[in-house]
Amino acid sequence: MRDGVLPAIARYPGLRRATLRRAAEQEPGAPSVYMTFELWFDDLAAMEAALASPVRQEVRARIAEAMGPFEGRVYHLVLEEAGETGPVS
Repeated sequence: MRDGVLPAIARYPGLRRATLRRAAEQEPGAPSVYMTFELWFDDLAAMEAALASPVRQEVRARIAEAMGPFEGRVYHLVLEEAGETGPVS
Protein backbone atom coordinates (compact mmCIF):
# COMPACT_ATOMS: atom_id res chain seq x y z
CA MET A 1 0.00 0.00 0.00
CA ARG A 2 2.76 2.43 0.94
CA ASP A 3 4.77 1.94 -2.24
CA GLY A 4 2.00 1.41 -4.80
CA VAL A 5 -1.26 2.92 -3.60
CA LEU A 6 -0.09 5.97 -1.66
CA PRO A 7 1.85 7.44 -4.63
CA ALA A 8 -1.24 6.94 -6.83
CA ILE A 9 -3.44 8.68 -4.25
CA ALA A 10 -0.96 11.57 -4.18
CA ARG A 11 -2.00 12.34 -7.76
CA TYR A 12 -5.60 13.20 -6.80
CA PRO A 13 -6.33 16.79 -7.85
CA GLY A 14 -6.91 19.07 -4.87
CA LEU A 15 -5.46 16.63 -2.34
CA ARG A 16 -3.86 18.47 0.59
CA ARG A 17 -2.55 15.49 2.54
CA ALA A 18 -2.73 11.69 2.51
CA THR A 19 -1.74 9.48 5.42
CA LEU A 20 -1.58 5.70 5.57
CA ARG A 21 -2.11 4.28 9.05
CA ARG A 22 -1.82 0.67 10.20
CA ALA A 23 -3.46 -0.62 13.39
CA ALA A 24 -1.02 -0.82 16.31
CA GLU A 25 -3.46 -1.93 19.03
CA GLN A 26 -7.16 -2.63 19.33
CA GLU A 27 -9.23 -3.10 22.44
CA PRO A 28 -11.09 -6.38 22.89
CA GLY A 29 -14.36 -6.41 20.98
CA ALA A 30 -13.42 -3.54 18.66
CA PRO A 31 -14.10 -4.06 14.95
CA SER A 32 -11.06 -5.43 13.13
CA VAL A 33 -9.37 -2.57 11.31
CA TYR A 34 -6.06 -3.32 9.68
CA MET A 35 -5.28 -0.14 7.80
CA THR A 36 -6.73 3.26 6.94
CA PHE A 37 -6.03 6.02 4.47
CA GLU A 38 -6.78 9.58 5.56
CA LEU A 39 -7.26 11.95 2.65
CA TRP A 40 -7.48 15.70 3.31
CA PHE A 41 -9.21 18.11 0.95
CA ASP A 42 -10.26 21.74 1.38
CA ASP A 43 -13.92 20.77 1.31
CA LEU A 44 -16.39 18.12 0.23
CA ALA A 45 -16.63 19.54 -3.30
CA ALA A 46 -12.85 19.15 -3.75
CA MET A 47 -13.05 15.55 -2.55
CA GLU A 48 -15.92 14.76 -4.90
CA ALA A 49 -14.03 16.31 -7.82
CA ALA A 50 -10.96 14.21 -7.02
CA LEU A 51 -13.02 11.03 -6.80
CA ALA A 52 -14.66 11.85 -10.14
CA SER A 53 -11.26 12.32 -11.81
CA PRO A 54 -9.54 9.69 -13.97
CA VAL A 55 -6.97 9.24 -11.19
CA ARG A 56 -9.54 7.31 -9.18
CA GLN A 57 -9.47 4.39 -11.63
CA GLU A 58 -5.70 4.16 -11.26
CA VAL A 59 -6.02 4.25 -7.46
CA ARG A 60 -8.66 1.52 -7.51
CA ALA A 61 -6.48 -0.66 -9.75
CA ARG A 62 -3.49 -0.21 -7.42
CA ILE A 63 -5.62 -1.08 -4.39
CA ALA A 64 -6.94 -4.22 -6.11
CA GLU A 65 -3.35 -5.30 -6.90
CA ALA A 66 -2.19 -4.67 -3.35
CA MET A 67 -5.11 -6.41 -1.65
CA GLY A 68 -4.42 -9.81 -3.20
CA PRO A 69 -6.20 -12.47 -1.17
CA PHE A 70 -7.82 -9.97 1.25
CA GLU A 71 -11.28 -11.24 2.25
CA GLY A 72 -12.42 -8.53 4.63
CA ARG A 73 -14.62 -5.54 4.08
CA VAL A 74 -13.64 -2.07 2.87
CA TYR A 75 -15.43 0.93 4.37
CA HIS A 76 -15.48 4.52 3.19
CA LEU A 77 -16.13 7.24 5.75
CA VAL A 78 -16.37 10.94 5.01
CA LEU A 79 -15.61 12.95 8.14
CA GLU A 80 -15.52 16.66 8.88
CA GLU A 81 -13.66 18.41 11.64
CA ALA A 82 -15.80 19.17 14.65
CA GLY A 83 -13.20 20.57 17.02
CA GLU A 84 -9.50 20.80 17.68
CA THR A 85 -7.13 21.33 20.56
CA GLY A 86 -3.59 22.59 20.70
CA PRO A 87 -0.59 20.66 21.95
CA VAL A 88 -1.11 18.78 25.19
CA SER A 89 1.73 19.05 27.67
